[in-house]
Amino acid sequence: MQIFNTLTRQKEEFVPQVPGEYRIYVCGPTVYNYIHIGNARPLIVFDTLRRYLEYRGNKVIYVSNITDIDDKLIKKGQEEGTSMKEVAQRFEAEYLKDAAGLNCEKPTVQPRATEHIPQILDIVKDLIDSGHAYVAKNGDVYFRVKSDPGYGKLSHLNLDDLESGNRELRSRMEDDLKEDPADFAVWKAAKPGEPAWESPYGMGRPGWHIECSAMSRTHLGKTIDLHCGGQDLIFPHHENEIAQSECANGCEFARYWMHNGFINVDNQKMSKSLHNFFTVRDVANLYGYEPIRYFMLTAGYRMPLNYTVDLIESCKNSLERLYTCRENLDFALSKTDFGTDETLKEKAAEARTKFCTAMDDDLNTPDALAAVFDLVKDINTLSAASSKAALEAGAAAFDEITGVLGLMYNRKKDEVPAEVTELVEKRAAAKKAKDWASADAIRAQLGAGDRTVILSFGGSLGARRVNEVVADLCAWEQKENKPVLHIHATGQYGVELFKNLEKEKGFAPGESLEVREYINNMPELLAAADLVISRAGALTLAELEAEGRAAILIPSPNVAENHQYYNAMELQKAGAAVVIEEKDLTGEKLISTVSGLLSEPGKLAAMGRNARSLSVDDSLDRIVDALLKLVKTP
Repeated sequence: MQIFNTLTRQKEEFVPQVPGEYRIYVCGPTVYNYIHIGNARPLIVFDTLRRYLEYRGNKVIYVSNITDIDDKLIKKGQEEGTSMKEVAQRFEAEYLKDAAGLNCEKPTVQPRATEHIPQILDIVKDLIDSGHAYVAKNGDVYFRVKSDPGYGKLSHLNLDDLESGNRELRSRMEDDLKEDPADFAVWKAAKPGEPAWESPYGMGRPGWHIECSAMSRTHLGKTIDLHCGGQDLIFPHHENEIAQSECANGCEFARYWMHNGFINVDNQKMSKSLHNFFTVRDVANLYGYEPIRYFMLTAGYRMPLNYTVDLIESCKNSLERLYTCRENLDFALSKTDFGTDETLKEKAAEARTKFCTAMDDDLNTPDALAAVFDLVKDINTLSAASSKAALEAGAAAFDEITGVLGLMYNRKKDEVPAEVTELVEKRAAAKKAKDWASADAIRAQLGAGDRTVILSFGGSLGARRVNEVVADLCAWEQKENKPVLHIHATGQYGVELFKNLEKEKGFAPGESLEVREYINNMPELLAAADLVISRAGALTLAELEAEGRAAILIPSPNVAENHQYYNAMELQKAGAAVVIEEKDLTGEKLISTVSGLLSEPGKLAAMGRNARSLSVDDSLDRIVDALLKLVKTP
């Protein structure tokens, strides 16, 4: 693998000191607030690097610190009337929550600065003893920059230029504690009201740069393979780390350096003053965490990355394509009949090769994503005719390469007892054969006492293949070890119904109510649903009768007489509907109507021979209220 080494400004073969073992240090956050989207980039980028190195069979010792002492932390504690420690603990917890949401693996070691005061003081002593640092008259300890002839080698800044600027700075200094303005603090004397530790130089606290030097040496040794961070850390933070570490240790600090580019917002630098400052939590609350991770992988890590609402929406849509592809693979593998084509095996191998070639080229995640979508195209094209072995090969390659990128981590994986799976398959077969008595008996055997409610909706906004419905219902029956009650609401009415239900407390997707989108007007959908709620224009009476479904049909008064669908009058003429006028519809009436279809074993299927129609028109709120009461009934 080749990486761009900031130290040499060129791509180099990434060779660790110990073959097969990489020692990596990544600068972590100063936990004084929620992390912003710029902080998320190194978090995600270098987590992806770690995943790839491990995928290629290497051991990675990955250290990323928590800076829990800093001027910003002290100021925040003072402003809140709390303490630096309380602020740090609170926002460390929030940071870890965001990191987990972004699917970043936990570091091998995640040290805190305040837990390494003795190690910091050891380095300070070594620097003083070797003449690279000195104690100022107030108890501060400064690193003597001119004592290091290599200073500036990472940032490629000329020390003479720095000195020119420092002369101007020196003229403005009121109290000249330093020998030279370029010198930087490795230990700071205590100020009133600030946290402090005992030291040979008086009470004080560590400087910012010395913390990482101490934590890196403690957990990775004096020379590490790779040091990572954002471009903003190159100077002065990383430059100062190199200087103090190499002068204290007498050897090279880090063999390779990687730095990620900045995040802009709408082509402007992110800034609170410009009101374009976004935290990870802000964006995740709107779009979820996974689109953020995907977004960070869409450009080379060294390039600037521009955040816009359109781009994050695009990332969300791209993820939807990946999930749809993987779920279609699951469905294809759940069949009993397979094709004979083996081409997908070759395509899976090609995808792995393309992916690794991209990642070996300085962590080229855009090309790696292109390899993923090439495989998606091949899967979608070839899966119908593929053999089971070819489908399994495609699924394995898909899971491997998306896993390295840290994507697809919201898939549901449930272990199901074999006997439950067998019963569910028998019930599905009975329903398909319209053997309602057997289907009801199996439902009772699975456990008729409790029920899991699934609400789905379809229509023009439906985004998933309808044949997933049966697989979904089977998965829920298996997971809950009991049957589900599947209520399907179609069209725009179903969308509005879903939105109202989603607002109700206790109805979070994945708990008692599972919300999914499906395209309607398909036999698989009707075969899966226990009860259909629809405008009469969305499903024909014939379709309902053919599948023996129970339904609440909402009349569509604007449907023309010659239309293929049925309005309320046509339903009534057909003799298969009970029409309840809107003025007579109450929540209690709806409850009794729907409960009558569900309360007794076998009654739902029996009543499904005829559609049931309720004229609701604008009474959506009453429908919502009634359904909430119904599904919450034990």
